[in-house]
Amino acid sequence: MILDDKGQLVWFGKHPRARDFKMQYYRGRPVLTWWEGVVVEGHGEGEYVIFDDSYREVRRVRSGSGYHGDLHEFLITPENTALLTAYTPETANLTSIGGPEDGPVWGGMVQEVDVETGEVIFEWRSLDHVGIEESYTRYPPDNPGFRYDYFHINSIDVEPDDNLLISARNSWAAYKIDRKTGDVLWRLDGKKSDFEMGQGTRSAFQHDARRQEDGTITIFDNGAPPEVHDQSRGIVVELDEEAMKAALVREYTHPEDPLATSQGNMQVLPNGNVFV
Repeated sequence: MILDDKGQLVWFGKHPRARDFKMQYYRGRPVLTWWEGVVVEGHGEGEYVIFDDSYREVRRVRSGSGYHGDLHEFLITPENTALLTAYTPETANLTSIGGPEDGPVWGGMVQEVDVETGEVIFEWRSLDHVGIEESYTRYPPDNPGFRYDYFHINSIDVEPDDNLLISARNSWAAYKIDRKTGDVLWRLDGKKSDFEMGQGTRSAFQHDARRQEDGTITIFDNGAPPEVHDQSRGIVVELDEEAMKAALVREYTHPEDPLATSQGNMQVLPNGNVFV
């Protein structure tokens, strides 16, 4: 639903399986977008819907390469392409964490697709670049059929230099990805951080890493589960990419110490306020 600034209903749509509902721009015009589908083991398998400013469906977008679009991210670019997340069932050597040599895992995927044609323009797979050992998620040794979600991609943003910034919940890290080669240009936080993490900058099971206009990065730090921090919070992190140091600019907390064990986000509003 959409409400005006007095709380009055502007629009209501019966879409009970919708996630990631937001306003974006497509072909220079404002549109409403969301994901709809089914939730499977903490991620989504579905497609993306675009409504125009008259609340009429104008497009449905699907992940390419035979995969299902995930619920975490659908971002329309100025080039009228869409960046989206997908979870790929794969196998990997899990012996280092007590699993089988050829164990089932969920890989994280970034795709850029042409909204009009559905053509896949760019594809990035986490298992090609990020090792199993970077995960903070425990592998249950007594469940050999368990599909290990070592990465859990949950946001994509476009950097000022046109590369990509992605967040992976289960490795506690954000990654800058070369949009042409797929190479990891740097890791922020996690077990192999390229930055020296200053006091208060470490997050756990985080969501929604976004580059802001002033160059800072905002993150919703879940801090759980299991409980790593006393409460969830929004944080603003400043990066010195020459000295490779990260410093905490600000954190947003709540007096009742809520702890979001899944999901959540932090959005900087046009007036400078923050919605968490």
